Amino acid sequence: MSDFLQFLIASVSVSVFLSGLLVWLFRTWISERLKNAIKHEYDQKLETHKAQLKSESDITVEHLKAQLQIAAAERNVRFSKVFEEIAETVAQTYAKLLAFHDSVGRYVSFIEWAGDPPKEERRKQAGEKLQEFLSYYKPRRLFLPADTVKLIEGFYKGLYDISINFMIGVERGADYSDKKSPDSDTWIKAHKYMTEEVPPLLEKLENDFRQILGTTSNKKDVERSG
Repeated sequence: MSDFLQFLIASVSVSVFLSGLLVWLFRTWISERLKNAIKHEYDQKLETHKAQLKSESDITVEHLKAQLQIAAAERNVRFSKVFEEIAETVAQTYAKLLAFHDSVGRYVSFIEWAGDPPKEERRKQAGEKLQEFLSYYKPRRLFLPADTVKLIEGFYKGLYDISINFMIGVERGADYSDKKSPDSDTWIKAHKYMTEEVPPLLEKLENDFRQILGTTSNKKDVERSG
């Protein structure tokens, strides 16, 4: 084989090799460009999607916060109205119960001054105060705790029982027996009840009312101030 032929073959081989190399390099470059372009587009879409999700999430969170704030505000308004009703019930119940208590105290009192109404009239006044109390209290006792209701009912029923016993034994005592004077034992029992048993019951009831209203003093604070 001549030198020219060998050179030609070598040149063709080199050309084929270089062409193949160029094609491979071009394909590789194109492939990398496509990969980078796809990756860039994917990254952009991913970031856009993340931004959209975050935006939607933020909107959802803010919407939820707004709903919770509205619900809390409505709840506060509702609770404040309920507390106003409770406070009014406590104040009026206490006032009307005291009015009944005072009228019973005047009715069964040992001391009768000149110009005081007769026992019958004082009893009627006590009955009127009891009816005023019951008319107000019964429809509103649901605003009060069950334990407080028990205290209230025990308190006014005790006063009522004393009044009835006093009416039978003292006011009308001479009419229902052979005695010419009222039953002194019943009078003494009524007096002892009003002076010895009623004050601690009233104090306990007042403490219950203070707890309902949130005005009870902290024992530790009282001890420090003392």
